[in-house]
Amino acid sequence: MEFHNGISNFANLSLFRASCTYEVCMPDIQSEIARRADIFIQMYVRSLSDLLTKDYAVVDTRTPDYENDTKIGHEVLKTRNIIAVVRVKIVNVYNQIIGYLGIDFCKEPKEGQIEQGIERLKAAAVELGALLSAKS
Repeated sequence: MEFHNGISNFANLSLFRASCTYEVCMPDIQSEIARRADIFIQMYVRSLSDLLTKDYAVVDTRTPDYENDTKIGHEVLKTRNIIAVVRVKIVNVYNQIIGYLGIDFCKEPKEGQIEQGIERLKAAAVELGALLSAKS
């Protein structure tokens, strides 16, 4: 997902948006990239704030925590048959967050698979942040 400028509401407050820029799916998994454009990131405030403090976020629809995660985020994931989502932030050389990488688990994750996904995404996010910094 890449963050980009959104529009402003009636009070001239910015409405931040994010769009999926790249997607890789396993065989028999339907692509979601077309449905993940111009998403209001305010729907995911809790999980994005986790990215700021912990470098990663996990949303697990099997154990919803409506005090800490937005109900709408869980409901959207459930309607798309997503069991869990892992997100890792991408930062540029100035330590600015420019987007995030994520894995959607559409099948029941095996033991340790979520933790393994976090570590693999962290390594990929470091490389991607450096690459995107070099391009700008």
